[in-house]
Amino acid sequence: KDRKSEFWHDGCAFISVLHIIGEGILNINGALDYAPKTPGLPIYQGELLMSRINPRIPRVCVVPDLGMKTLCSSEFEVMRPKTDMDAHIIAYLLQTDMALNQIRSLTSGTSASHSRIRSSDLGQVLLPIAKRGTKKANLVAEIAHEYKVVSESITRNAIAMAELRRQEREIF
Repeated sequence: KDRKSEFWHDGCAFISVLHIIGEGILNINGALDYAPKTPGLPIYQGELLMSRINPRIPRVCVVPDLGMKTLCSSEFEVMRPKTDMDAHIIAYLLQTDMALNQIRSLTSGTSASHSRIRSSDLGQVLLPIAKRGTKKANLVAEIAHEYKVVSESITRNAIAMAELRRQEREIF
């Protein structure tokens, strides 16, 4: 709430809800090439983005280091973990059926394409976090860690691919 919106300018990346493809994967080229007319919120590596618009389509991601100032659409809820829990684990848990069903039930709007969840309602969503040290907690931790490893790998490779495309544009 303390962040002031800013307009996009050259040298910025901008993440819109359409740039989150699924399973937390970010369309890097889209975020690097998008030049919106509307302002966005400054975001930082490691923060968690969750789309508040059309929550029937889960759009959650952890902000990667894109090597430049990054802004996001005001349609995102920007979150930062307050505990030692990794943002990737929260991103994973927000995409579980348990969390998605709660999010969908808190959604309001005039149609399926214009539905939203209010920021104030997001605090009601309970994540399936098992008691530390239990078998279930250890299993969730293993799965979430693997999710983080895979997600970060895909993001690193997508950034590398975007750089190749940028070099291609200079050649052709």
